[in-house]
Amino acid sequence: MHSNRDHDRVVITGFGAISPNGNNTNEIWKNLSNGLSGIDVTKKITKFSSRPWICGEIKSFSFDSFFSSKELRRLDRYTQLILIACDEAITMSGWDLQAIDLQKVGIFVGTSLGAIGTIENTMASPRKNIVSPLFTTSIMSNSACCEIGLKYQITGPSFAPIAACSTGNYSIGIGFNAIKNSDIDAAIVGAGEAPLSEIIFQSCDRLKVLSRNFTNPAKASCPFSRDRDGFVLSEGAAILILERLSTALLNNHQVFAEVIGCEMSTDSFHLTSPNPSGRPIASLIQSLLRKTGVNREYIDYINCHGTSTVLNDLAETRGIQLAFQESTKSLDLSSTKSMTGHLLGASSALEAILCVQSIRNSFILPTINLKNPDPNCNLNYTPNTGISKNINIAISNSFGFGGHNSALCLAKFKEQ
Repeated sequence: MHSNRDHDRVVITGFGAISPNGNNTNEIWKNLSNGLSGIDVTKKITKFSSRPWICGEIKSFSFDSFFSSKELRRLDRYTQLILIACDEAITMSGWDLQAIDLQKVGIFVGTSLGAIGTIENTMASPRKNIVSPLFTTSIMSNSACCEIGLKYQITGPSFAPIAACSTGNYSIGIGFNAIKNSDIDAAIVGAGEAPLSEIIFQSCDRLKVLSRNFTNPAKASCPFSRDRDGFVLSEGAAILILERLSTALLNNHQVFAEVIGCEMSTDSFHLTSPNPSGRPIASLIQSLLRKTGVNREYIDYINCHGTSTVLNDLAETRGIQLAFQESTKSLDLSSTKSMTGHLLGASSALEAILCVQSIRNSFILPTINLKNPDPNCNLNYTPNTGISKNINIAISNSFGFGGHNSALCLAKFKEQ
């Protein structure tokens, strides 16, 4: 018999991902545990640039074996990546789609830039006066939600959150709240991104937010380092399966971790720069801890936003210091973007999965390339090599352009 409290608890019963560091979650975890960067020089984007770009690209995945030729033409790459991650997540969850009430399943899967590749390719085509009738449906920001619904015949609520880099966390938070409010019993949540297009490289470069360490790509993303000069664009997708605990137990689904809270806020300071005081970040974390009822000294690990930009890393450090005060001395943190690069909207969804795996494996992934720390970023950022640590509660931070802030709180699952 399950307690009434089980009705209010939300747990993770499956997850899937594809990133520059691996084509599934096991590969990604293994490579990141060993401190391996997925960042390299790309030769694909050269039309308007005399120099190479560095980025995190998907490697050695057979798209032809996963999608039909018609689907490859019809679906933008970001949607393809989401469907790949979703397949792994649903397989891991053990869902029997014939037995589940699909009206009580929600789909909250977002993106930041969406189908920028399809738009750019269409505009560059010599036949651009003949636009495909599928162009509109391909570039919709909710196309991945639609495709997931069609593939699995899910008929519950669905929409695509868009919150820049925080999109993944927002998606998880929306699914979490919908289950807590009894609107649904389960949710497919996460995000995908395929931003490796010439126009995005050029725009971000002119914004001066991209690293220019072209000679040593694997060391270009170096959060909290004195040498940092910008983030590295990456592509990928990450999907999580959320369920009400009572539903998961009834269906004998394995529980990997528990979601105990997700807080969202807005800086309202600048379109692309965080508030340098760190106060909005501190307020966000304090609100998360207050709502979850967790004392700050019980947080074992924070997966930082840690983009490797001068302003973001410093603001996040200050925010954490303000929120945790003396507890920062025993707090372990890291930025996995040092290895994955920045997957924009998909980054926080992937980092949520990495927190789940950190909890389950009692292991904190490293911040690689941190050999020359910025003295103003003086927290325990797990430099260069991962460490073993029992993790009961973890936080995953994400802060996006437009001032979209988010913090997700995950816990080791305990049935009672």
